[in-house]
Amino acid sequence: MAPNWRRFQRALSLCRGRIRLRRSFPRLILWPRNPVSRKRRPQEAETGSTIALSLGVGVTTLIPGYPPVVAALDRAEEVRRDSDFFGGAARLLAGRAAGLDLLVIDAPHLYARPGNPYAAPNGQDWPDNGLRFGALGWMASRIGVGEVAAFQPDIIHAHDWQAALTMAYLAYDGRPRARTVFTVHNLAYQGRPRQGGVCRAPQRVLRPWPVQAHAKRR
Repeated sequence: MAPNWRRFQRALSLCRGRIRLRRSFPRLILWPRNPVSRKRRPQEAETGSTIALSLGVGVTTLIPGYPPVVAALDRAEEVRRDSDFFGGAARLLAGRAAGLDLLVIDAPHLYARPGNPYAAPNGQDWPDNGLRFGALGWMASRIGVGEVAAFQPDIIHAHDWQAALTMAYLAYDGRPRARTVFTVHNLAYQGRPRQGGVCRAPQRVLRPWPVQAHAKRR
């Protein structure tokens, strides 16, 4: 059964150093891994979601449409369609799987591949990973500025480099947007995408400042 996309109201107040939740509000989590398999769900992300849910926060996860994820969706509902989505057509599907509310980017040309979310069966990273995860960030930013009427979050929580471009897309869009949180789980994995201009960044920022790729830190 598709989740209930009833609009929540945002109401947080800071009282004596603690955040008090008056009413629940929608929170969107970007997670590049497969959340359907419990053994692959990182503990810190699962714990954060559990805490949010216990506070009455509506949590929805945006995930690339890996074949196991698409196959596990229950009564998926199409909430957006793009004819030119980073090299092919794509749909945004809303549904539930493994007890989670999901928004799934069904873009077979980007995500319907063997291997794991990042690499081919031979262990080599997909050469277009910058494009694949740039697409994830782009879709999240479209949700964040209100282009998907079915779901409008108050907070977007992005995880690791695969979702990092969300912040740039939102910042340079110029429209009212959701608030953002960005979590890096392991600085050793910084991402070295090979695509630059194809990621739909505004031309005015494709210069040394304000966006620049520095040497990889170790």
